[in-house]
Formats: sequence, C-alpha cells, structure tokens
Amino acid sequence: PDQGYAACGQASEHVEEGNVGAGTGATVAKLHGPHRAVKGGLGTAAGAEASVVVGALASVNAWGEVLDENGDVLAGARPGHEGGPGPAESPEPGLSGAWPAEGPPPASTLNTTLVVVATNARLSKERAHLLAIAAQDGISETIRPAHTMWDGDTVFSLATGEVEADQRALESRAVAVVAEAIRRAVLLAKSVPDFPSAREGNQP
Repeated sequence: PDQGYAACGQASEHVEEGNVGAGTGATVAKLHGPHRAVKGGLGTAAGAEASVVVGALASVNAWGEVLDENGDVLAGARPGHEGGPGPAESPEPGLSGAWPAEGPPPASTLNTTLVVVATNARLSKERAHLLAIAAQDGISETIRPAHTMWDGDTVFSLATGEVEADQRALESRAVAVVAEAIRRAVLLAKSVPDFPSAREGNQP
C-alpha cells in the first residue's frame, strides 16, 4: 500500500508515455520468438463528447503485433531466423495473426496488455463492468492475435460519477481510446538494447 500512496502523491496532469512505468520492460510481436520482438510501452489517450470524458491508459506487452487504423502492421516482428536477428529465411515480418509452428513459446515470452479505462460518467457497478468488457474490443482491434493463451489481456474500468452518459456511447468511445492508447504505446517507445522501437524494427 505504501507504493500505491507514493504513486498517488506523484500524480500530475502530464502523463509520461513510452519507456516508463509498466511500459519499461514491455515488448510486442513475439510470435516468432523474443529475438524478433520490438519495444512495447505505456500509452494514453482520451476523448470527450459534450461533458462526458473517457480516457485509457495501456501497458502494452503483447505476444501479437500492433496494427494501425487501416489494419496494417505498426509494430511487427523483425526480419530474422530462429537463431537470432538477420535476413528473413521464410516468413516475412508482419504476419499478423500467425501462430508458432508447434508447441507453446518459451516462458520468457509470457505477456499481457493491461488497460485502465476511466470516465467522469455516473456508472453503477454493472455498467462499469460492461464498459470494461466493451473496451476489450480496443485490444482485439489493435493487437493481432490478442487474448491468446500466452496473454493475460485485462481491462479495468472506473468512474468518478460526475455526469450522466449513454452507455452505448461510452462503450464506443472506450474502444476508440483504448485502440489509440495501444498505438501510442508503441509509437512513443524508444529502442533499448536487443529491442528496437517499432519505427526501427523492420528496417533492413
């Protein structure tokens, strides 16, 4: 609990993104092994309609690849072979939705994408639960594959209870901001030893 209180004491209006907090050790695109992964990170996004605000904070450490708004690979597996980085011998990078040829990946590639969705809407416990369920679509829309047996993808929701809001509109907004937060997490991440950023990962 002391660390939780300390974190609250450090709260500010500016939110750091990329290689910070839960995003520090995050990587994505481990479909073909950790040696072909790229850097994941922490991302945030928010949207408002009238007086209703919905925001999302995402820590992206996914087994799958991250896609852009058009369904193209934004952060995908690097070219390489089973022994390590190098020229691709068979599958090209960016095989979104691909599965390993056989067996589970090594334990070192266990993953999870954690998301918090927050709104100023007035929600019951049931409505907050439904909001979290709907927001999972933001993960599915952006990470392929998502929710695999090697991922622990989870969304938490919270509400400050300030304004009334339509549930369907809230859920739609939540999906959009979760997707944006996930993309920002990899776009704002910086390269570290062994794991280049998404912008560098597929460069020859």
